[in-house]
Amino acid sequence: MTDEVITKHILKFVRQLDGFQSEERVLQSAIERCWLDKQGSPTLAGRNLIHSFDILEKAARPSI
Repeated sequence: MTDEVITKHILKFVRQLDGFQSEERVLQSAIERCWLDKQGSPTLAGRNLIHSFDILEKAARPSI
């Protein structure tokens, strides 16, 4: 997954958590949670967050 995709997922999650509408406030909240750095790039914690979502999603899929 690219940094751009990871960032998009982090911002979507923050928006769901906080209910902020402003992109600026969503970005600031993600930075405050240390999921994005001050430049808006994913941190290790942010990458781990999205990775854990991928694991949960795969575990929830029925095996065929």
